[in-house]
Amino acid sequence: MKVALQFATALSVIALISTGSITASAQSNTPLDQINVDGANNKTNNDEKYKGTILEDPAIGVPGVVLAKEDLDRINPKDLQDIFSQETAVSVGGSTSVSQKIFVYGIEDKNLAVTVDGAVQSNDLFHHTGTLLIDPSLLKAARVDAGVAPADAGPGALGGSIQFETVDVKDLLDPGKTFGGFVQVSYDTNSKTFTTDVSGYTMSNGFEALGYYKYAEGENWDAGNRAEQEGTAVDLQSALGKLAFEAMTGDRFELSYEWVNDDSLRPFRPNFGAVTFGAPREPKEYNMTRNGFVFNYTDEKPNGWWDPKVTIAYSESKLEYLDLPFSTLTNLAETKTWSGKLENKFDISQGDIVAGVDFFHTDSAGGTLGDPAYAPGTEKDRNIGVYAQARLDIMKNARLSIGGRVDHQNFTGVDGTDLDDTGFSGNISGEYDLNEIFTLKAGYAHVFGRIPLAEALLNYNAWDYTNVETFHSDNFTAGISAKYQGFTADVNYSVINIDDAIGHNAGFRSVDRNNTLDIKSKAFDIALGYKWDTGFVKAKYSNIDTTGDGEPISTTAWSWGTNIGELISLEASHQFEGTGITIGGDIQIALKQNDFSNIFLVSDNTPGNPIPGYEVVNAFVQYEPKSIPKLTFRAEVNNIFNETYADRATTGQDYDAFYVPLLEPGRSVYLSAKAEF
Repeated sequence: MKVALQFATALSVIALISTGSITASAQSNTPLDQINVDGANNKTNNDEKYKGTILEDPAIGVPGVVLAKEDLDRINPKDLQDIFSQETAVSVGGSTSVSQKIFVYGIEDKNLAVTVDGAVQSNDLFHHTGTLLIDPSLLKAARVDAGVAPADAGPGALGGSIQFETVDVKDLLDPGKTFGGFVQVSYDTNSKTFTTDVSGYTMSNGFEALGYYKYAEGENWDAGNRAEQEGTAVDLQSALGKLAFEAMTGDRFELSYEWVNDDSLRPFRPNFGAVTFGAPREPKEYNMTRNGFVFNYTDEKPNGWWDPKVTIAYSESKLEYLDLPFSTLTNLAETKTWSGKLENKFDISQGDIVAGVDFFHTDSAGGTLGDPAYAPGTEKDRNIGVYAQARLDIMKNARLSIGGRVDHQNFTGVDGTDLDDTGFSGNISGEYDLNEIFTLKAGYAHVFGRIPLAEALLNYNAWDYTNVETFHSDNFTAGISAKYQGFTADVNYSVINIDDAIGHNAGFRSVDRNNTLDIKSKAFDIALGYKWDTGFVKAKYSNIDTTGDGEPISTTAWSWGTNIGELISLEASHQFEGTGITIGGDIQIALKQNDFSNIFLVSDNTPGNPIPGYEVVNAFVQYEPKSIPKLTFRAEVNNIFNETYADRATTGQDYDAFYVPLLEPGRSVYLSAKAEF
């Protein structure tokens, strides 16, 4: 801890000294939230900077995370974990792309409404793999609404929502140009991973086209203790293509296609480093793919009450592997989802109202090919919803967001069982400015949970759907924020209650589909920061207590959540004006967790073990030479002090009688060069 705090202090002092004396002219009234939001409303409805993005509508009074393109460029994420690495409210467990899962206040992403470019993601393939294989290289924005999500975020937002958006040509092409592109090469010294990114894009007479391809290949990395982590080698490919036309009238039509594939040797179970029971388990090849297309229609020149959006999307996720040495048969899991929405934003004097209808149809199939006992079965989920969300300035110093949606679900089991239900979800949140410095905020949401699909790989024909019913959540948040001449502070307390949550898998080879658990997450957040014209420094703290039926919930509580505990994040960045040099760094601290003697999901009464803490320090320098425009060099030193650790949200840490967690990489130098034209 001492080394980490010394590093943070030194980095902050260097950045502050570089700005000169802190005078009024050097300070900014822009809240730190606009760099990396935790909580407060970070903009107004008419902020043109965010027009047409998932950041356009403010999250009034609701804690969460908003990352714009400039934030992602600074973070330079290589995978899902990197995107949220400085966010203590959001954790990503698993050190390989195929195993990563997102947890918001300890609630697993299967209980969140997740979209990419508006396409609903239903990717529950296998509890030992992640649910969202994504390449962050061309993300334009990421947004998390924790606990209290707006009605227009979609159905099933039991613990909140997550939205991702990829870049368009206009985000990459310089004004006045009709053609551009970039080539980037990078190398990671620990895993010896070479990565090549190539993209080209054009815009002319309203037509746009973008093409992007990435290939990354490397070796197993070493943890901080120099132990090689078997099954961690990178073998990733991704591609993105977009075609668009925008008429003089503002009508914009866009079609995009995204493909991501991870095909490599992974541990016997990808989210564990190893298991200690049974015969030795050698790494085996896991092939995981996510792909799909999205069509969007928007009006870029809306007029009063006419600001429509139409989305039609198809997404598909697939997992394939051989369960050697126990079987030579192929295990297959696949989800296919059609989704869409038709909505309009009504501009009124006090703000706006978004109203619409959305749907998704998901088929989830999986099993073991050639094995009659576990022959592939299919569950189906059909949902249609109507919704409205108002975001209003109800008075000069008060803002209100209120909305609701009604969803009708038709669920079909592997045996043909049909279950129907209709439910209501509502939310209300608001902010009140006490004065020019302090703002009070609070929010509440009741969410209809539907019946979740089982993980695709476990769709056994023997499922018993007796007593399976829809469930719901009730979530609350309250806090206070302050901003003064570049300084910001946020304090939030949030509670997420999900009653009778149905597990996406009902235990090993069990037939009971009605495996339920009451999940409760209590989270306390503090965020402090200071921003100046060319940089910032900030600190975040979260204490997240997640329980299942009243007991601390285990990292092995598939599909429900995990007990995160206390996390601290420190981050700073500064750009030296006129030099093209930017420096930055961050520290990620997890405090030790001791209270696991009565941990949930210890099936043989073996007590859970404490989870150790860790301190990880990272730093970067980026150089854009003025003499050679459009050329960028970046060097990172990650895990500077070679800490041996597993990310707090990684599976198996609290159950070492049976599992060895997969460790994160030790010290590594990352070098990259990017040329744009």
